[in-house]
Amino acid sequence: MSYLSDWAEKVMHRDSKCVICGSKNSLEAHHVFKVNKYDDAYLDINNGITLCKGCHEMYHERYGLDCNLKNLLDLKRDMANPSYAKLKVKYDHVHNQMRNLEKKNRKLKTKNRKLRKRLNGK
Repeated sequence: MSYLSDWAEKVMHRDSKCVICGSKNSLEAHHVFKVNKYDDAYLDINNGITLCKGCHEMYHERYGLDCNLKNLLDLKRDMANPSYAKLKVKYDHVHNQMRNLEKKNRKLKTKNRKLRKRLNGK
């Protein structure tokens, strides 16, 4: 058995389930903080957390290889309240639309002001 698989077994034994969704199926060990594989913290059991395969894949789809506690907590929050993520996407979309409309409105006001000046100047 390799050092890494021994580390993973210890992490999964300690947690016994996915810390995100609570599943006990297809468990995998995940580093909480990204460290160099030659660093002592790489095989520190306190730098490991158990995720199911689905949550592990979702984590890396969202955050890539950026392993940190904030990302794990954000994923946990979104899984506990899945509608939060959907609402945030909708909010961001509406917010961007509003900003674009405000920009267009400012441009139209400026154009209108210039037209009035030109009409009043004649």
